Order: sequence, then C-alpha cells, then structure tokens
Amino acid sequence: MEIYKNRWKFLLVTILNTMIFLSGNVLNKKLHNYKIYPSDISFSIIFGILYGVLVAYLIMVYFGQQKETVELDFEVQASLEQLEAFNEELIAQNDELESFANIISDKEKELKEIINLSPMSIMIKNYDGKYLLCNKAYSNLLGIDINDIEGRNQNEMEIFDKIKLNRLVYTDHRVIDENITYKYVEKIVVNGEEMYFKVHKIPIELSENSKEILVIAQDITDIENMKNEIEEKNKILVKDNVELVRLNDETARLADDFERVIKIITGTLEYDDNNEYLENIFKLSLDFIPSAESGVVFLLNDDNEIEFIKDHKKNFNINNIKETMLMMPVKNEVGIIKKNESNLINIGFYYGSKLIGGMSFCRKNENGIFNEYDGRLLKSISVLVNNYYTNKKIVENKNNTQNSIIISLVKMLELFDSYTKGHSENVAILSKKLAVKIGTEDADSAYWTGMVHDIGKILVDRNILNKNTKLNFKEYETIKMHPYWGYEVLKKSDELKDIAKYVLHHHERYDGTGYPNGLKGEEIPEISQIISVVDSYDTMISKRSYKEPLTVEEAIIELNLQKGIQFSPKVVDVFVNEILSDNNILQEIVN
Repeated sequence: MEIYKNRWKFLLVTILNTMIFLSGNVLNKKLHNYKIYPSDISFSIIFGILYGVLVAYLIMVYFGQQKETVELDFEVQASLEQLEAFNEELIAQNDELESFANIISDKEKELKEIINLSPMSIMIKNYDGKYLLCNKAYSNLLGIDINDIEGRNQNEMEIFDKIKLNRLVYTDHRVIDENITYKYVEKIVVNGEEMYFKVHKIPIELSENSKEILVIAQDITDIENMKNEIEEKNKILVKDNVELVRLNDETARLADDFERVIKIITGTLEYDDNNEYLENIFKLSLDFIPSAESGVVFLLNDDNEIEFIKDHKKNFNINNIKETMLMMPVKNEVGIIKKNESNLINIGFYYGSKLIGGMSFCRKNENGIFNEYDGRLLKSISVLVNNYYTNKKIVENKNNTQNSIIISLVKMLELFDSYTKGHSENVAILSKKLAVKIGTEDADSAYWTGMVHDIGKILVDRNILNKNTKLNFKEYETIKMHPYWGYEVLKKSDELKDIAKYVLHHHERYDGTGYPNGLKGEEIPEISQIISVVDSYDTMISKRSYKEPLTVEEAIIELNLQKGIQFSPKVVDVFVNEILSDNNILQEIVN
C-alpha cells in the first residue's frame, strides 16, 4: 500500500508543476534575465505545451500500467508474507537448535562427571602419545592435576622409565595400527608402593580420519596381594599335607574304633553268648589302652572259681590272677597294683553288688605306670559290662534298654569332654519339656536326642575339645564333624536310628548358614530346631574355661537377637515365654 501512496503523491506534484509552468511568469522571467532566449516569443507558452504533453504521457503510462502494477504488488505482498513465515520458521528452528545444543552441553558435562566418578583410570591419547582427556582417578594416581595432564605428551610426564615408556608407545601403536583391543596386567610403583592394574587399550576415532586410543586401567592390587597370600598359604598347606594325611588316617581309625564301641554298646541285647560279648570288650579295651601289653578277662562261676574267657598271654603271668582277685576294687572303681617288674590295672564286673568277673592288664615298668586316663576309660568299660549283665537279666523293656545305652554313651563322652558333664542331661530335660509345649508328636525323641546330641565328639581329639583358647580353622572344621559322626554311628542301631537324623541337623541355622547340610527354615526337623535352642541356652549359662556364664536374662536377650537367624522364632518364643518363665522348671535343672 505504501507504493500506491508514493505514486499518487508523484501525480499530484506533476499537476501542480504543470500549472506553474502554464503561468510561465517565473520561469520566463528567469530565462530572459539570463538572456538564454533572444526571441520575443513567449517561452511560457511553448514550455507549457511541452510540459503538458509530458504530463499527459506520464498519466497515460501511469494508468496504462496501473493494472500490471497492482498485480505485481499483490505478488510482492504474497512473497513478503511467505518470507515472513519462513523467517519465523527459521527463528523457531534456531531456538530449537540452541535448546538442543544446551542439552548436548549438559549431557557432555554429566558424562564428564560420570567418567570422573569411575574408580578406574580412564584416558584418551592420540597416536603421538598426547593426552586428549583423562579422569580424576588417573589424575589422583599420578598426583597431577587434570589440566596439567590433558594436552601434554606422555613423554613429558616423567612418571615412566625409559623401558616402560617404550613398551607403552609400542602397545599404543600396535592397537591403532592393527585396530585391536589389547589387554594386559601392568605393575607400577607409586610413592614407593607396588600397584597392579588390569589395562584395556581400545582403538577409537573421535573424528573423520583421526586415530586415538582409549585406555582403561582397573586397580587389582588387592586381588594380586590376595593371590600372593593364597600362594603362601598353599605352600603352608603343602607342608601340612603329610600331617593332614596322618590325621585323616587317625580319624578313620578312631571312627572304626568308635563304631565298634557303639556296636558293642547298642548291641548288648543281641549277644546270646556272654563269652562272645566279653571277648569283644576285652579286645576293645586292648585297642583303647595301647600301653597295656597283655591281660585277661574272666568270669566267676557259682563256686567263685575263675573261668578265663580270653587271655593275651604276652608277658602276663596267669598265676598273678589270684593276687588280682584279692586286690579287685569295689564296684565301678579301678585298682592299680604296682610290682617290681610290671604293674597291673584291673576292673571288676558286677551284677548289682555281686562280683561276677573282671579284666586285668599288665604294663612294663620301662613304659611307666597306668595313668588316670587309662583308669577312667577302663571304668567306663566296666560300666558297659555291668549294664550288659543288668540288662540281660532284668531289663526287657525297650525304653529302659535305650536309656541305659544312651547314658553309657554320655558317660563315655564325659571322659573326652570335661564340659559335657551334666550338659546332656540338662538339654534332654529341657528339650522334652519344650517339645511338649510346642506339641511335638514324639517328645521322648527330643529327650533322647538331647542326651546323645554331642556323642560324635568322642571322635574329636581331647586337646581340641578341652582347649581353653580360640580354635584355629582346622580344629573348628574337626569340631563341625561331630553331628555327622554321631549320625553315622546312631543310624546303625535299631534303638537309636530314629533320633540319628535329629542329631545330624542340630547345628543347622534357621537362615540356612549352618552345618552340615545348610538346611533353612522349616527344612530343619522340629526336634533339631528344639535341640539347637536348648543346647545354645545351656552353653550360654554354663561356665567354660574360655568364657564366663551368662545370666538367664542375658541368655534370653541373645536368644531373641538370633530369632530368624540362628533359631526358629516359634521355638524361641515358646522356650522363653513358657519354659524359662517357669521357676519350677529352672529349679529342677539346678537340682
């Protein structure tokens, strides 16, 4: 529209000028004054005509082209509008590009921060060894600021000796030239400390026709140190291998002996022949008392005459048996006779208070005399024989037989572990009461399991059982075998095989971290859960050489802390709320 306004303005001016020229006064006067035209013809008339013709022409041109101009103006206007729309679109795209550029910039900053948070050393180098980028882990390792690393060549860093630098350059060039990923372990010394790194070198291209290398170094110093420690320990293990083999053979021998003991103990009623039973007892005694070189086992007939069942005549004078008879100790006591050339140890067999037989063993002076341990062991064997004859003659009830057997097992265990005295009885009594409260179907099995739950410890070295300092790894692993050993022996007895599995699992933990099978939660037999709680409680409140006893209140706190971890929550709750809260039960245990 501005175009139209200018054209009308031009037309108006032209008309006004024409009118001025038609008057001719001003211009004519000026021309004459300058004497440009000598003629007297009125210049104003001539000039007015010419100017009029010119104006007419211009008007014709103007109105002739007006249509075309209007059409052109519309096209120009449309183009201007398109340009304006295109310009607005360009502005919007520019704003979008700026926003995207800001996002990219933020992402680059985040990526840089992530790289700096990595515990692994990360860097990028070009073919010539110039650092293009590195992270804080690498900067901290070298003790050099990142800005002092980036842009510099590794030849200028003064952190690598010549040999190491040449190896770095060689591997860098190989990675780029062959386009391969190279992995190796590098040992370096930083501030006098040896460090090991697992290095990955990876070829990359940051731009067209460029070749760079990405280096990632992971600190594996702890792993290498652990590997060295393992190697040292392996050397120690190799040295101990002979000892371990010896211990294994010894354990196997003890297991065989123990199995024989259990067969004799649990099979007392299976022997129809008394002589056969006493022969086995005699042989077992010789094996268990290695210092005994010779001996005899005998019975007294109805006339109190000696009837030899078995004799081992090496260096043993049978004629001394009469003297032995006169020196035979009272029931369940051991007699030791010292002589000039040898000494004797003997034990009597009794039915009730009546002497019915006995055993005597001889040992030479050069080997010393029989010690207290030998006497205690022989006394326990006497208890077995006495129980055998008692059971043979007056016990027919299976439960009573089982009771005698288990008590004998417990008595034998007390010879090996001084801390088990009274412990098994306490665990048995409390376990049965707890089983009744919980509603266990076979509460009696809980009682008998409590009595023999530690019987496998007979196979454990006495020095380990009675050690008053912390056990080492091998000793602890040996102790952990006692549930399995107890199970293996008990399952061979018809009277005890039902409780064998409860003994096997009484050291399982509710969270599955126990032994020997790592059972978890309700996978553990309920009676084993009961024994676990009661066994731990009685140990807590008992004095040991390595610890003082806890009070009942302190023990309850420990039991509650271990609910769902070591112990069944249900069993602990019933035990604490219904057993330990009953003063009559606690007093019964004390008595």
